[in-house]
Amino acid sequence: MRLLLSLILLLQGVKMTEDFLPLQVGNRWVYDVTTESGQKIGQTEFSVNDRAIVSGRSVYVLSGFPFAGESADTVRTIGYDRTGRQFVRIVGDQEFPLFTGDGESTEILQADTSGVAQKFALRTSTTTLIFQRGIGIVEARLQSADGVRIAKLASTSIGRPSAPPSVVTTTPIVPVPVAPPAEPGVPGRIPVPNVAAVTAENPVLVVSAESVSGGLKLELMVVNTTDKLLPFKFNSSKTYDFVVTDTATNQEVWRWSNSMLFAQVVRSDSIRGNSKWTFSEVWNRRDNDKNPVPPGNYRLIGILSSQPAIQSNAVMIEVK
Repeated sequence: MRLLLSLILLLQGVKMTEDFLPLQVGNRWVYDVTTESGQKIGQTEFSVNDRAIVSGRSVYVLSGFPFAGESADTVRTIGYDRTGRQFVRIVGDQEFPLFTGDGESTEILQADTSGVAQKFALRTSTTTLIFQRGIGIVEARLQSADGVRIAKLASTSIGRPSAPPSVVTTTPIVPVPVAPPAEPGVPGRIPVPNVAAVTAENPVLVVSAESVSGGLKLELMVVNTTDKLLPFKFNSSKTYDFVVTDTATNQEVWRWSNSMLFAQVVRSDSIRGNSKWTFSEVWNRRDNDKNPVPPGNYRLIGILSSQPAIQSNAVMIEVK
């Protein structure tokens, strides 16, 4: 199934649904930029500043988009072409594909239990972009004159409600300035609470797996999509868990916390606004009884062990 999906994406070109780059006014992505050796050299970011209607379609004004290859410096307004199922950059009254390059190819990295792509890589001769459904670009490898630069998602703010679009005819689109945060005690301003509540939409849990020496590296990312503190309560020292089940039998094969002891303490912890927790463990491809698992397809979920517990969507992993 994964090979088939990869071939479909490759034959169709860069085709993706809108949620692979969620565009809402206020959405913001911040990336740590490092060299290939891991030395941090700075940050880059972009955000959605405004939405408008141009010729009957929605377009979005960005503060800048650093991942469009040679055209990155000119990307300010983008839209989504539902017919071609691709994102486009808009220059004047013309549209161009947002993601272009020689030697373009795609690869499915994760799929859900029904085989629908959840994470994929887009590769060109100079750029590799990794997209996560519902999050956007989570990692980029960019070829520059000074060598390879790697940008990894450090924080994100996704899902804020967008303002009603304005109707644009012949006047250019001008970004709307973002209002400063409300300040307590200032006349005419209403203080904004600095603590958010856990909801079905927040936090966002993203689980992934990659092959490493000795097994599979499992990673769980818990993302606070608001700009407020997001608190959790725990009944033990266990904060997270990973569970692997057999897709054929739907039986649990391996659980990270199996046979482990955790202190029984009631505690609280919080994720700062626009931040995330990241947890990782290496699964040695053995079951709960420490026997090697047979080759095949397995289902992986990540769990935040809060009260109540929060579970990620499942992703498919292959044991060879």
